[in-house]
This record gives sequence, structure tokens and C-alpha cells, in this order.
Amino acid sequence: MSTLSAPVPSSRAVLRKMLFDVAGIERIHIIGCARSGTTLLQLAMSCFSGVVLAEDESSPSHPFLGERVPLAMKLGWRRGRKFYITKRDSGWYFPKHRDALLAVTPLENIGLILMVRDPRDVMLSRHVGSKIGPPEDAYVTPQRWYESILAGQHIFEALADHPRKLVLRYEDLVNAPAEAERRLSECFGLSRNPQALPIDRVKDNYGRLKINFGADQIVALNGLRNMSPSSIGQWGKHADALPTRDAPAAIQEKFAAFCAEYDYR
Repeated sequence: MSTLSAPVPSSRAVLRKMLFDVAGIERIHIIGCARSGTTLLQLAMSCFSGVVLAEDESSPSHPFLGERVPLAMKLGWRRGRKFYITKRDSGWYFPKHRDALLAVTPLENIGLILMVRDPRDVMLSRHVGSKIGPPEDAYVTPQRWYESILAGQHIFEALADHPRKLVLRYEDLVNAPAEAERRLSECFGLSRNPQALPIDRVKDNYGRLKINFGADQIVALNGLRNMSPSSIGQWGKHADALPTRDAPAAIQEKFAAFCAEYDYR
């Protein structure tokens, strides 16, 4: 049993749950540090049947009550299981947002996915057009990475008894997509859309299934593409720029422990 208690959900949260329950819509929410593959995974999950992707990054309360009404009307008549897939917003790891997620996840029986990635690739990853620069120019600073990792750990410890959750390494998603697809299917009751290609064929499925997805999210992916192992280990080209070298001791210790736990050598 978990020793951490989740906050009590609000009455509006209960109403949001009831509306989706009536329409038969299940939620799956993706969390993880920026540049860890959360956007890639969300778009890749379009390969499953009955999914609707939220186009924008989302707070734990999303979609709000007013937004759920048209969603329920649009999806409620469809047969089979329906899944609304959201992705964390930029402040998801702040304590108030973390605690809001802890409150709503058991209430709505949300499927929760924590994406993790080699922190060296995370902290040296850039949006398209940017260049590797000094540590202070990093998109994900050591402090932001550290706080994100602690938040993910806290959430999964607090939800130790919640069955619908999965930790997924970016490297496993890219290098072993068939196994990643199987794990997602088994954990959340998903099944491949008969018209879709496998989960790693992200760009191909985008056109094949005529997916709606926000332009800003495509930019965050550095352009639409199928998964490729070439995205793994890019840090090796810029190892001298790794910002953790001058980070506080607590961050360096967490960095070492995290790499050991997830087998990043």
C-alpha cells in the first residue's frame, strides 16, 4: 500500500468524470521531462483504435467541463472503447499541478504513462534550427530535469496501487516499437486500428489516418517523421557541452542514480 495520500478532488472534477463516463470515454495522460519523447508518443498512439488526440498540452483538469460536452456528443455514439489522449503541459512538475494530477487520476481511472529518456540526450536536445551552446542556453536545464524526475517519481509512488500506469523508456519505444506497442496495448486495453501501420510509422500514419494535430506540436518534434534509432545517443557528439558537470551535488547524485536505474551507460 502507498504511504502517500492524494488530494481530494473537487466537485467539478466529479462532474467532468461523470460526463466522460456517460459517453464511455477513457483518458490516457502522458507525463515526463521535456525532450523525453512525450509528444512523439502521443502522436504515435494514433495507431490505436478509438483514440482522439488532444492537440494542445494539457493540465490535469483538461478537458474542462464545457469542452467535454461536445467531445461526449461527438464520441459517445461510437461503438467500442474510446480513448482521449492528453500530454502534460510545461508546468506539470510544479507541486500544485503534480498534486492536481494525483487527485484526478484515481477519480477518473486515468491511464498514466511516464516517459523517460537518457538525460544526456534530454539536456542536449534542441528544437529545429537551434544550436548546441553553453549550458545556460539549454532547452532543459539540469534543474528542470531534476524537478521533472522528482515529480514523476513522486506521482508514481503516490499512485503505487493504481493499476493503469506504465513507465516507458524513449529508447525502448524507438528501438523495440513492437514490444512497446504490446505493452501499451496490454496496460490500457488498446488495439491497433486495422487501417494503421505499426506504432513507429508516425509520419506514415499521420497521412494515412488523416490525423489532426497541432502545428506547434509538430515543431516540437523537429518535424514529422517515422521513429529512427538515429535519435538515440546524439549527446555523444556534444559530450563536452553536458550541463550537469557544474550542477549542484544533489542533481549530480540524482543524475547518476537515474542512469543506473534505467541502464543508461
